Amino acid sequence: VGRLIASADAALFNGKENGGNSVTLHLVDDGDDSCSSLSTFGVLDALVTAIDHKDHYTRAHSEDVTRYALMLVSALGCSEKTMDIVRVAGLLHDVGKIGIPTSILRKPGKLTDEEYEVMKSHVTLSALIIHGLPHLSDILDGVAHHHERYDGKGYPRGLKGEEIPQLGRI
Repeated sequence: VGRLIASADAALFNGKENGGNSVTLHLVDDGDDSCSSLSTFGVLDALVTAIDHKDHYTRAHSEDVTRYALMLVSALGCSEKTMDIVRVAGLLHDVGKIGIPTSILRKPGKLTDEEYEVMKSHVTLSALIIHGLPHLSDILDGVAHHHERYDGKGYPRGLKGEEIPQLGRI
């Protein structure tokens, strides 16, 4: 109970420190790595489920991206650890779409320029969500750079070529 109260207090402090207008996730760490992994897995599962509830297309798309990215890293001869990182990055790369209005996310037809700018913000939102979760820093490059293009015409930063982290290029 003491750890739970300390965790709630830490989450409250972090929320206030960030302006008081934010949701703060603070997992209880009891020192047992298996519990920490289960907590992280539970958070991942909840995020993937939340994406699916908001937009069924995004879930299927993320699974396709994961499958293709895994084929690529396998062909490149990457390590098992890299395969695990790519698997999680692929599933969560569009998690920021949770913050995109449904009217834009599910709009049939072409988006207006303003709607497109809102849609592009999902990359930044995804990176912010992932950045705040324990044990996920390894996937941040894949999430934060998945819409960059080798020719520099991507977003959010317009990086090109080797400026794009390898995980983002994958």
